[in-house]
Amino acid sequence: WVTDFVKALQEELAATIKETVSVYFDSNPHDGLLETHNVDKSLEGKLKCLIFIPILSQTYCDPKSFAWQHEFVAFNKLAKVDGLGRDIKLSNGNVASRILPIKIHDLDAEDKAIIENEIGGVLRAIDFIYKSGGVNRPLNSKDDEVRTPGKILYRDQVNKVANAIKEIVSSIKKPDQNHFIPTATNNQSQPSLRMSAPLKWVAVVLLVLAASFSIYYWLLKPEPTATEVKSIAILPFRNLSGDADQDYLGDGISEELLYTLSKIQGLRVIGRASAFSLKGETENSQAMLEKLGVSFVLDGSVRKDNDNVRISTRLIRTSDNLQLWSETYDRKMEGIFKLQDDIASSVVDALKVSLSPDERKEITKKATHSVEAYDLYLRGTYEYRKYSPDGNRNASKLYSEALALDSSYSYAYSGIAGTLLTSAAMFIAEREALDALELCKPYLDKALALDEANVEAHTWLGFYYLYHDWDFDKAELEYKKGILIDPKNSEANLIYADFLKFTLRHDEALSFSEQQLKYDYLNFNPRKGISLYYLNRFQEALEFQKARLGTINTYWTYDTYGFVCLNTARYDDAIDSFNKAMALIGRRVPRMIGWMGAAYAKQGKLNQSTKLLNELIEMRKSTNAGSVNFFTAAIYSAMGKEDEAIQWLERAYDDHDMEIPWLISEPQFNNLHDNPKFIGLARRVGFPESSLEKLKETPKP
Repeated sequence: WVTDFVKALQEELAATIKETVSVYFDSNPHDGLLETHNVDKSLEGKLKCLIFIPILSQTYCDPKSFAWQHEFVAFNKLAKVDGLGRDIKLSNGNVASRILPIKIHDLDAEDKAIIENEIGGVLRAIDFIYKSGGVNRPLNSKDDEVRTPGKILYRDQVNKVANAIKEIVSSIKKPDQNHFIPTATNNQSQPSLRMSAPLKWVAVVLLVLAASFSIYYWLLKPEPTATEVKSIAILPFRNLSGDADQDYLGDGISEELLYTLSKIQGLRVIGRASAFSLKGETENSQAMLEKLGVSFVLDGSVRKDNDNVRISTRLIRTSDNLQLWSETYDRKMEGIFKLQDDIASSVVDALKVSLSPDERKEITKKATHSVEAYDLYLRGTYEYRKYSPDGNRNASKLYSEALALDSSYSYAYSGIAGTLLTSAAMFIAEREALDALELCKPYLDKALALDEANVEAHTWLGFYYLYHDWDFDKAELEYKKGILIDPKNSEANLIYADFLKFTLRHDEALSFSEQQLKYDYLNFNPRKGISLYYLNRFQEALEFQKARLGTINTYWTYDTYGFVCLNTARYDDAIDSFNKAMALIGRRVPRMIGWMGAAYAKQGKLNQSTKLLNELIEMRKSTNAGSVNFFTAAIYSAMGKEDEAIQWLERAYDDHDMEIPWLISEPQFNNLHDNPKFIGLARRVGFPESSLEKLKETPKP
């Protein structure tokens, strides 16, 4: 029951609370403590959670039990003196306790008295009790299948818990509000529960069930101060094998180390896109190191000869280019997992970063125990990173071969789903894209069934719900689940930042992008500029995006700079930037063609605009015609032909065009916002009403 409740509450909190929540899960009745261990001292740190949720069963209230003595009573005592106080004054003037009981049975009067004596007041709990004559059992999710008058609904009760947590968190976050309710035992010398202000992340819940079973959930670990956090970039390891086919290994090992080290609270690890932008650099020049904006860099080389692998690594301090540590490892390929663990541990030791037991366990966690399957997975990911039709096909084949060796490899399943989704978004016709979207869902379901903590699978599932189902609520929930599991995951954060723009939540998008810049400047710099544009801070947006040119020479740099230029009437600059973007990827892109057509139309150059319009219409007949309808509509709209623009948007809807989620945020359609057909189309797509209300605030062209 508790496992199901934990999962349901986690989903509800992800949809209710914006802050990232740190999760700690322990089902051991004695939390791994032995007879020789100091129980109070061992549990003291773990009891520093923000909100404690005891699960009150028929057997819980036993003063002799471990859970009662060392969890309920211990937390109640600690909460009174930890600097926040056990009782919190809410913004509406009411008072709530940081002990939030959940009842799963009707309690005996004696048990109720034990609890009330300990908390010093009346027991006020949220009930999860099935109501029926002669029945005293926990309510579960299946009890919601048939609704009867007066019946307690499981989902409603979960929502009540989430809202109660949100109310307490919101009150604590307000530094100007006197939320602290003093108790007789308060004094300044007592231990403090350190919280950042405003809270950047929140550890919310400790769950406890019965006398012999406990779950520590969403445990508070104080956020390291700015001086404690060390920043590092893991550069792609150079291939010294003399065989280009071995490039995958250096990239793969670097990427695995990046994701492993990013799980450590005391490290700020630069995202893959930013770190890998320096691939091919032969010298760690001071200018290059400063560009990363980190204190340390880990780089290295790989040489593979049949089954023998030699990896050389070094850790460099960027302030003076001093090499702090270096090591060369000679191993057989079957020792690759241990080798990666050794490198990660050496980096942690060299940087003098302290690890919690959970972090130490997390960095040695393996997605597969098959070296052959892992090797195929790395090869597949290398192909996928080419972002090409052939690369996707090769990646899918290699991921499938990995699954043939290890059918429980969750990331191989989500890898196949990723190739299908990116092919749908970038490389194939809309009619084929819809088929690809449908094919990916079983792979994602299987990936999450094998590993609920697979961030990639949650992110792609959100992508599926958005682009296949046009279900904005489900998509956001999956994005938040992924970020909740791994707050530093650049890809998950990147996709969520775009989602916020789809729904016109531009203040949130800007704030989110600014937070993520410290982890991945390459991915989030362009996103910040776009958010500035949407907030009508046009000059700032132009200056910000222009400053990226030359320093970050990527497709997205020119794409986003062109976007800002187009929508601030700098049409020649926009056209030039779009041409450079397409030159970098070596192909014509419907979005670039559509936006260039719009730029020419707004300049009154209808011949050039019509030529690009016809190019898009011809593309629609080909097998490589993604998002053509949408951008054909954009050119017509720029020409002032509203009826034709609406007709092509209707075709985009009928063809399930992959750009449809951008419908209400695409500036080329600002002049259509008063058109009832446009609003009707947006409602059919399923945009939230709160987003449609914001259309009234959008500046007209």
